[in-house]
Amino acid sequence: MTRKYRLIQEARESIKFRGHIPARFHHDERGAYYKCRCCEATIAVIPRPLPNQCELMGEALAVHCIGSQLAMYREDIERYGKIAKWRVVE
Repeated sequence: MTRKYRLIQEARESIKFRGHIPARFHHDERGAYYKCRCCEATIAVIPRPLPNQCELMGEALAVHCIGSQLAMYREDIERYGKIAKWRVVE
């Protein structure tokens, strides 16, 4: 397994933990890039980073997916008939 694909596997585990909805990684000569289908958070996988870069970087590594959380609340409302006490602040 090459370094690039090992890093992609590591990134997939991380974004799954954060609740992002997986999409396909887009590959180019520098690395691979991913964008969440729900909240559009990004992640970049760069196997040979510059001295001031990281191998894995992006919002999807740092924050949980807001869109998937909203979907879970909607499912709870449909399932239990309760109104959730939440609102989105922009």
